[in-house]
Amino acid sequence: MTGTGQDLIRLSLAAAQTQATCLDAQDLAWMSCLVQMNRLEQLSPGQRGQSLCRALMAPYPRGFFEALRACGGLKRFLPELDLLFSQALPDSGTATAAPNAGEVQLRVLGKLAASGAPLEQRLAGLLHRIGWAQTEGGQWGYRRLLARPGEVAQAALAALCERMDLPQAQLQLCRQLMQHRDPLLHLADGEPEAVLQVLQALGLPQQAHPPGQPRQPAPLTTLLHLCQLEHEAATGRAGARFVQARWWQRMQAAVAAVPAPAAQPGERPNALSGAGSGARPDPAWHPAWHQAQLACLRQLLLHELPAQAQHPPPSPPRR
Repeated sequence: MTGTGQDLIRLSLAAAQTQATCLDAQDLAWMSCLVQMNRLEQLSPGQRGQSLCRALMAPYPRGFFEALRACGGLKRFLPELDLLFSQALPDSGTATAAPNAGEVQLRVLGKLAASGAPLEQRLAGLLHRIGWAQTEGGQWGYRRLLARPGEVAQAALAALCERMDLPQAQLQLCRQLMQHRDPLLHLADGEPEAVLQVLQALGLPQQAHPPGQPRQPAPLTTLLHLCQLEHEAATGRAGARFVQARWWQRMQAAVAAVPAPAAQPGERPNALSGAGSGARPDPAWHPAWHQAQLACLRQLLLHELPAQAQHPPPSPPRR
């Protein structure tokens, strides 16, 4: 009996071309045989990474993962995702049963594919929860992560990259989502200093950008979009209200409106805002400006957030 891991990947990719594509029983039986013969383990890291990227950029990527799961190959090819299908999410407050974490990630991936999103967003949408499933010792990943948010997820991604040759530049967004997802969902616990740190890392608008090129959105905008899609996938409601996005946009606008002191000759520009003419000065070099930003956030959080909390909309489930 012959057959290679590439044959198994080819059949799985065929299931990702349209939603109507369905592998027959003979194909699935053949794929199961290839799995049992350890053909997936014989793929090189480059072949595995290329296969995953091709699946993510397919018209209907869900089909690829469903086909692999049906033949028992997903736990060999991407065990981090396979484990998520055993992780139940908290009740979403809707009439329908809460989906498992694996199903939510496939729903997010489907929405990204339908919108023609780039590879970096699809990688982030699919992989940012890896490492959170139940371990052999019976402890849930998020309980081990409370002291260091994102550490286990980052370690799981590093382990995955040892098996798969994935494009590092396109993984940056995934790493940012792993690191900042919980602060984004919970408004950094309402701490002005923590909020400002997130905004400085992700959300302060750039005043300088390469001439002739369109201004790129801040990473905060993209991360909030991914959180919105996950919220919709978990609740099963398209366009479900995601109040955190509106609050981060308000806090971003408030901080950006604080007048920045003019940069003095020889003063270091803010690396997050880009170098060159028009760059914002570094807040660390202007304590008064930093304190003004904190005061602005403190007023916003203390005086307006409690009123919002009196009638909160359904929030995304905590991990």
